[in-house]
Amino acid sequence: MTIGKRIKSRRKSLGISAEQLAEEIGRSPATVYRYENGDIRSIDAAIIEPMAVALRTTPEYLMGWDAKTYRSNSDYQRGPFSDRLAVVMALRRLDREQLSDMIGMPDEDVESIMSDPEPPDEAITQKLSIILAVNEQWLTGQALEPVLYLDDTEYDIIRCYRKASEDTKKAIRAFIAAVK
Repeated sequence: MTIGKRIKSRRKSLGISAEQLAEEIGRSPATVYRYENGDIRSIDAAIIEPMAVALRTTPEYLMGWDAKTYRSNSDYQRGPFSDRLAVVMALRRLDREQLSDMIGMPDEDVESIMSDPEPPDEAITQKLSIILAVNEQWLTGQALEPVLYLDDTEYDIIRCYRKASEDTKKAIRAFIAAVK
């Protein structure tokens, strides 16, 4: 089942109209329909969480990563690269612009990567794996289960460090050296 089908199925099971869902997530009803019909394949990570809240579920379920369906959903296990990337971006609470900054690529190139069902070249895939702290084999569909190398707090610390000024980074390194 695709992301769009899960959104539609959950919305209908709750008796929520597309208009109500759109209002709750700050998008137009047309956009909600486009998500549901698969016209928009790469849903911004910033939308997944509010959508999950509105649909009384989890981002993991919407992305096809729910513990109850994960092992039995062969479509998801062999799912396209774009879906797997969206899962990790949602878990890491990253949007396209943030990923673009972190990977050092123009927004339009990152958008292309995010919407492509096929993995990008090996160098970019390796860089994404490192930046997102997830195993490359799962990201490319060669492994059935993801391995997240860092928890959310550890990942947030690294993300903040990367954004810090050189003086702040120097102070952090000094602090770490003193604590060791």
